[in-house]
Amino acid sequence: MQQRFFPIFALLFGIGFSIFYEAAALRVVRSRLLLLRRLLLLLAMGIPFNFLQPGSALLPLAVVGLVILLPSTWMSRRVSAVAVAVFIAGSLLFAGGGSSLTRECSSWEPV
Repeated sequence: MQQRFFPIFALLFGIGFSIFYEAAALRVVRSRLLLLRRLLLLLAMGIPFNFLQPGSALLPLAVVGLVILLPSTWMSRRVSAVAVAVFIAGSLLFAGGGSSLTRECSSWEPV
């Protein structure tokens, strides 16, 4: 059950940031800057938390958000949909199933 939580959490994380970005785009001119600030804050919280609780989801999700989510805001929805399909297919082919973006998180075991 524990390993199934991380892909769901990652999906909800991405959806939440997508909703945040779309709402911010309606209210402010620099919505990408707000998204960047949030992701950097998550990274700043994730680094020390990773020392306290190794294998936590904060650090990998912040990195994935900075590397994938933020650049995807410059793509159209169709291009984003194709990119997601390519990532999923690549994950299934090269990681043996599941999402390779959350594979690192799912290896956490309590001490």
